[in-house]
Amino acid sequence: MGNRIIDEGCRHLVLDASQSRFLDSSGVTLLIHWYQRLHGLEGTLSLTGVNANIHDLLHRLGLDTVITLTPRTPIADPPGP
Repeated sequence: MGNRIIDEGCRHLVLDASQSRFLDSSGVTLLIHWYQRLHGLEGTLSLTGVNANIHDLLHRLGLDTVITLTPRTPIADPPGP
């Protein structure tokens, strides 16, 4: 998906991570690959809806300095009776 979109001219790729609970090494490798491709084209990679676990992982790897991370918005508690 990402490679095709970049091949078709996308220079600023924004991925919705709101349904993702974790990120394994294959996912990290893919994000790095897409970042490198986009960076070479003067583009950007962003993840939105990032949960705390994924944010912490990408921060520990130093990827939060090259990939824009937008945290998941907490769901508000429903109003009480």
